[in-house]
Amino acid sequence: SSLQKVRDVGAWLGKNSRIGDVLLTQDTYLAVEARLPVPLGMEMGPFSYFPDMPTDRARRLKVLNRELMAEQLTGAPASMAAFSGYSLAIRSPEVAPLTAEEQAELWARVKQRYQEFCQVPDFGQAHTVLRLFRRRPRQPGETP
Repeated sequence: SSLQKVRDVGAWLGKNSRIGDVLLTQDTYLAVEARLPVPLGMEMGPFSYFPDMPTDRARRLKVLNRELMAEQLTGAPASMAAFSGYSLAIRSPEVAPLTAEEQAELWARVKQRYQEFCQVPDFGQAHTVLRLFRRRPRQPGETP
């Protein structure tokens, strides 16, 4: 079943994470199953991204604007990331699709830091593809 698949993937992510790790994801139900927190501001899943909100207000409301999302995608203390078809695809408050350019920019940030290692088809209630990523090893001279 769809729910069992979420539980199985969540259990695997939890077992393969480090102590103190977070799961970089907008699929918060998956983080719950993995027993891992999500980065600050991602708690509302795909509805946590308000790209045009001023940074001070976004911080106060504990959501992500364009700047804060970029910071989380490139600096969250997450060894793994998981993104379904809804991830990095919706802007709030309109709950409207991001443009192809906006999505490409966010995905480029993910791929700069993470390497995809698995795809789980037919995932979640919308039956999208879940993409799993591992953080790339740090390059010489790269700052943490």
